[in-house]
Amino acid sequence: MTDGGVDFSFEVIGRLDTMTSALLSCHSACGVSVIVGVPPSAQSLSVNPMSLLLGRTWKGAIFGGFKSKDAVPKLVADFMAKKFPLEPLITHVLPFEKINEAFDLLRAGKSIRTVLTF
Repeated sequence: MTDGGVDFSFEVIGRLDTMTSALLSCHSACGVSVIVGVPPSAQSLSVNPMSLLLGRTWKGAIFGGFKSKDAVPKLVADFMAKKFPLEPLITHVLPFEKINEAFDLLRAGKSIRTVLTF
């Protein structure tokens, strides 16, 4: 069905076994596997190097591949030039003393971004 493996796979739940499975599901000569999920604690991942030597690529992507050092100045400039609205991304504004409530909202899936004020 996939003619030797998929071109791209994405692991998004942060389990070591699915990270390995995602890599091995890729075509051995040209497949790309991207790890997005983060394990709940520091764990070691063991993989047979032969899984990579023929041409598979294994990548990690945190924040969607966003490179903050390069991109943040451009984002600030674009925001200041009113090229994109930030307000739709802010769902709550809370005083800093309610930081735990902000995390509770995030964990419950009830906020996109909460701004904490001082």
